[in-house]
Amino acid sequence: MKRFFAFAAALAALYACGDSFYDVAPLSDFKVSTEKDVYKAGERVTFTLSGDADFIMFYSGEEGSAYDYRDKHRLYPDEMRLSFSTATYPVEGTNPHSGRLLWSNDFPGVYDPEWIKLSTWHDITDRIVYPLPSPTYYTLYDTEDMDISDIFAAAPGEPVYFCWAFQTNANSTRNRFRVDNWHIYGKNTGKDFYSFAQCSFTMIEGCGFDVDPSPTYFPKVTDKYIVWDGISKSTAYKEGWAVSGPITFAEAIDAGKDSGIALKSIGDPVLREHNYYFSKPGTYEVVFEAMNINAEKKNSAIAKKTITVEAGEAPEDDATAIRVSTETIRIPATAATASFNICCASAWTITSSDSLVSVSPASGNAGDLYMVTVTLGEGAPSESTLTISAGEASKTIKVVIE
Repeated sequence: MKRFFAFAAALAALYACGDSFYDVAPLSDFKVSTEKDVYKAGERVTFTLSGDADFIMFYSGEEGSAYDYRDKHRLYPDEMRLSFSTATYPVEGTNPHSGRLLWSNDFPGVYDPEWIKLSTWHDITDRIVYPLPSPTYYTLYDTEDMDISDIFAAAPGEPVYFCWAFQTNANSTRNRFRVDNWHIYGKNTGKDFYSFAQCSFTMIEGCGFDVDPSPTYFPKVTDKYIVWDGISKSTAYKEGWAVSGPITFAEAIDAGKDSGIALKSIGDPVLREHNYYFSKPGTYEVVFEAMNINAEKKNSAIAKKTITVEAGEAPEDDATAIRVSTETIRIPATAATASFNICCASAWTITSSDSLVSVSPASGNAGDLYMVTVTLGEGAPSESTLTISAGEASKTIKVVIE
């Protein structure tokens, strides 16, 4: 992503230079070729480029990086499902059923006790796997694949609010109640319609907390979970609610627009080759988008290549422990980042020879394809190295500032 922003910044700077900067070279000879059309998953594909382009973007044709989806959203028809985990503790608590799950379609979105009590709430606690009290909150009970289509069908077009209603009885030993891993997802794709953060739960305290206040033990919503809490020995009856933001029905998941990888910007060396590894079988339309531009004129071109990837082991000469798209990373002095691809037969790590040259991610899993971003800190040396270790194998690649 940082490489993309550097790419965009270079475009803006070039526009500002005016047409006296240089004539815009044609791109009629911009083409791409490969040695063959069919490869094995994990085999290195070397794309050979011709032509002289100032800017080059790469689209692999995989989901998330398809040229045809760069300007339109990917929509996946799906069914909404609810999933979460709950826990209650400690074992000696005398309020083991302190949390209930409700929903409403007439709550006005005013987060105070009065409006919560005036709204109509429907109890669906019987749909969840209710947790048994445990010594710690780490004993989570999973409620998975809860069908919530009937909830939205009850009031078509209306937003739904979910609510965890809590209570602690007077003169009792409190049970903490925790809700974790909450998300509304697509049954078929597994992608989130609403993450926990997007559900925007708010904790509202009701009665009793003024009688038994505590600066340490109180109900709250964090960035990851909901917890009902209070002092250990409660003298007053307490109630409270964790209420979501409005949840609207959807029939498709919007995965957003696809994006490419910026391979070359103005001032970078001429790019003649790009190596890539496809991890899954399939047919991919690979696109290289080239551009030459100044303030008055723009020449652009795309070069396409259809690649078929089959299952099976990569050829022996490609089935190495460590595979990278380049062995020399060249970063213009005016830029701060560059990227390369890596795929290893074993789990891998990267270490830098200089603390001012960092990488992200710095480790990965076996068999997965990663794009690693190299970032230069202020005062980084003109040359440094990155050492990749995967099992017993290692490889060193250069980082050169030009």
